[in-house]
Amino acid sequence: MNRFRFLLSISLFLLMTTALTGVGLSAHQGGTSTAKPPVKIHAGEPAPALELEKLLQAPAGAKTDWPSLKGNVVVLEFWATWCAPCIAAIPHLNELAEQFKDKPVKFISITEEDEATITSFLNHRTIKGWVGLDLDSSVFEAYLGKIALIPRTVIVDQQGKVVSVSSPSAEPLTAEQLNQILEGKVALPTLGKTIEEAKQTPLSPAKVGKEAASTQSPRLGIMTSSSGSEEEKEPVETDPPQLGVTIRPSKSSGGQQVNWGPGKYRASGATLKTLLRDLCSINDLRIDVPAQLQSLRYDINATVKDGKIPVVKQLVLHSLETALSIKVQRVTREVEVYVLTAPGQLTGNLKPSQAPASEGSKAGSARGALTGKNTEIKSLARGIEDVLKLHVIDETNLQGRYNWDMLYDTKNPQSVIEAVRKELGLELKLTRRAIEMLTVEVN
Repeated sequence: MNRFRFLLSISLFLLMTTALTGVGLSAHQGGTSTAKPPVKIHAGEPAPALELEKLLQAPAGAKTDWPSLKGNVVVLEFWATWCAPCIAAIPHLNELAEQFKDKPVKFISITEEDEATITSFLNHRTIKGWVGLDLDSSVFEAYLGKIALIPRTVIVDQQGKVVSVSSPSAEPLTAEQLNQILEGKVALPTLGKTIEEAKQTPLSPAKVGKEAASTQSPRLGIMTSSSGSEEEKEPVETDPPQLGVTIRPSKSSGGQQVNWGPGKYRASGATLKTLLRDLCSINDLRIDVPAQLQSLRYDINATVKDGKIPVVKQLVLHSLETALSIKVQRVTREVEVYVLTAPGQLTGNLKPSQAPASEGSKAGSARGALTGKNTEIKSLARGIEDVLKLHVIDETNLQGRYNWDMLYDTKNPQSVIEAVRKELGLELKLTRRAIEMLTVEVN
């Protein structure tokens, strides 16, 4: 049997009667959304209408139709409170807004979230410029399509024509660019990208699974990786099997992508560590993968008719062990860790979520920001681990689900310790503890 291609086909009954032993899995809602192809806007074309339901932080009577905005360079920032790269981009945009406050430049941050959520966010986080509420998602869809990565920056010139579309994480807007547009030195459409081209821009390392982005919303934070190779698409099956798993070496040179939900699991260009992190709900730092397996990537296509998520993930895990001739097991080791506690009163940046669990959870990290919406504190601990590169144990005893957003100094990862204290009201203490690790042994 080809060790890199493992095809299993047995009855669903046999799968459902198999005891879930070994590596434990957590049940999380997940999956992908299907939608029409995104609307493309091109440099040089008239910008779509800005039909926003409400404007916050704008002068009385302010309008966002293009005749009213004519003569201004308009910077449109598409964002969300749960999107870590969106939050990380705010300080830079604020600096530009302050720098150009006396020039004909308008900054409008556009979100699909409700007014109560945005007002609460603005109580502790400053956004300079107008904030537009796109409650029916019409503006998002006109500019980005029904499925798109955020944050996205769209620049419109004084005549209402699109100048460029970019990612503020990969290509931050500069004062020089704005000055060139103001001075009429930009010859359209040579500057900028279409939305589709911007989506193909290499992004930051992948954050996959439920921690990457909302599975309840079609918007994806930029921490989600770019899609994998198109060369390895599975053939369309007219009569799909009751159960099937295919594992192949990946030809993808792009980012890693993992999507899953009831009855399905798909991975493209994923490393073994990424897969184990997702399948076993454990942080990278706690996974020990042999050196010879660390750089290898895999494409996985798994289907279980009517299978629940823990069953699907367990099947994929056992398939990996069989196909790669490895054994995955949990062990306990004593190591240096940070302990996260809640000794005092929580601040405005960390508060209990009022949303039901059925709305799904979002937690993300980007250089300079950590965010969470309707999710458990353990997700915050994992985000802090990613920054400090040291294990973090959650001993806050905070039950239920929370919302948070936090900024820290990217030049000094240790600044996250002070940010946790000041912005969230939590404490981090360095000590030693016995913690659970995941090890991979080659048979």
